[in-house]
Amino acid sequence: MTVAPVVTDPSAGVATLTNTTNAAIKIKIDVQSDVNPASVFVTAADDITSGNLWETSLRSPGKEGHQWGVKLNTHHDFYQKIYQRAKGNGYAVNGIDYLLWAFATAEMHHTDDRLTAIFDDMRDEISSNLRKLLRDLDIPAGLDEIEQE
Repeated sequence: MTVAPVVTDPSAGVATLTNTTNAAIKIKIDVQSDVNPASVFVTAADDITSGNLWETSLRSPGKEGHQWGVKLNTHHDFYQKIYQRAKGNGYAVNGIDYLLWAFATAEMHHTDDRLTAIFDDMRDEISSNLRKLLRDLDIPAGLDEIEQE
């Protein structure tokens, strides 16, 4: 089943969707219109305050036709220590982007009032575990260090 989001109130960040669990579930979500077409599905964001690596969003290059998107937290250790290093390898970055987009989209396909908290907890735990794994890895000093690796 394809989950088709319908933005019902962009200013309030509310969308209605039909997914595998409910015929019309309302969700609170970041809604962005008039975005760069190249970044509709995945974009870096510095406004994520949850501490999580990613958040699901609805994004569109226009005013309608919003698609599921992923906002990557530029403050998260994974973004700074791994993603930035991988930017020199398009396949690696594309692979990370595709994986996170697939997680976010799968969540939207199965979320409901009961599961929303569980998915939030999973994002929290995944993000926390990544921070723990990367605790001893330094943040690259700059582009020169990233390119030398």
